[in-house]
Formats: sequence, C-alpha cells, structure tokens
Amino acid sequence: MKHTPERSVSKEIEVLLNKQIEKEFGSWAIYLAMASWADCKNFVGFPKFFYKAAQEEMAHGLKIFHYLNDQQGCAVMPALERPKAVYTSFEDLARAALDHEIMITNSLQEIYKAALVEGDFSTVELMQWFIVEQREEEDKTRRIVDMFDIINPPSETCLAMWEIDEEVGEMAE
Repeated sequence: MKHTPERSVSKEIEVLLNKQIEKEFGSWAIYLAMASWADCKNFVGFPKFFYKAAQEEMAHGLKIFHYLNDQQGCAVMPALERPKAVYTSFEDLARAALDHEIMITNSLQEIYKAALVEGDFSTVELMQWFIVEQREEEDKTRRIVDMFDIINPPSETCLAMWEIDEEVGEMAE
C-alpha cells in the first residue's frame, strides 16, 4: 500500500477492520448474553468471567474504531444481531465461547496477513497486539472446556460444577 496525504490505510484494510469492529462489538453482545444466562442460573464465576469478557470486547472494538479513524480511514458503527440467549448447559456455553474465540483468532490472522502483504506495518503492529491478546483469551476459554472434558458427563448440580464455577470466576481477576 502506498501511503498518501489523504489516508494511511488502504480501502481493503479499512473494509477488513470495519468487519473486525463488527465482530468485536458482536463479541461484546454475545458475552453479555452469556453472562446474563449464567447469572440467571445463580452462578457467580461464569457471570463474572463473561461480564469481564464483554467489557474487554467492547474495548477491543473501540481500539480498532479509533485506530481506523486515526489512520484517515472511516470506522463504521455496525448493526448488531441479537445473540443467542439460552444454552442447554454450562458446557454448551463454554464450547460456544471457545468456537467464537477461534473464529476471532482466524479473523485477526487474516487481517494481519493482508496488512503484511500490503506493507501496512502500522496495522500489522496493531494486529500483533490483538493476536497476543487473543491467544490469552482462547487459552482461558479452552481451559474451561477442558475442565468439562475432565468431569464428563457433567452434572450442573454436582460439586465439580461448583468448583468449575469458582475456577472460572478466578480467571476473571
């Protein structure tokens, strides 16, 4: 990409970053819905974990939003779909969160590759930060799924479920 006085980010990268903004704000909505579902089940750790995740996703979306505008692109506030609000179990919730984290990782890596090909090293640097952050989030979520795999088949009334809830709550600290 050739930088010009008018803009420091190409139209192609602008489109990718706006799609990522939509995914980050969508993640905020998904995790807020997950937190509410868990909260309504009277657990403590899962809501704490997902409320914090929702806040982080909102911050991620804003980080890209500001970056894009600072680079003379134009960030667009996306319309958000209503996220799933009911889960069959806490294991289902955890697996859905992991699948979502993997999708976000793949999306960030695609932006990184596109920016690298264009020689847009500012966006490459931004994506490096996001990829490191994303690896941490994916690892935490994978750990939750692994806990369910250990006690499979889980019962949400068993002592192990209470211990998982406590562990998940500690991950939010």
